[in-house]
Amino acid sequence: MLILLYVAITYPLNMAFPETEIISDQVNFILGSIISFLFFIDIILTFFTSMTDEEDPNLEITDLKKIAIDYVKHWFFIDVVSTFPIDMFFESNGST
Repeated sequence: MLILLYVAITYPLNMAFPETEIISDQVNFILGSIISFLFFIDIILTFFTSMTDEEDPNLEITDLKKIAIDYVKHWFFIDVVSTFPIDMFFESNGST
């Protein structure tokens, strides 16, 4: 939650006010890389996290194939797109 709070506050501020340097570019790059890596680890861990059955909330599903299929159907692509380091491409193009 702390990482999401940090991202929710700093990313919009950096995009809205690119000329003000809230955090130095080097620190911002390092933190962004660490955060992207942690979100990537979260994607991997989600494939191994049990889930509850939609029809019977008391039933816990531990079959990795069923977990993977459900994750790919619902949240996988959103997680991958949100983990993609878009700011690195803006910096490499010089548009920041």
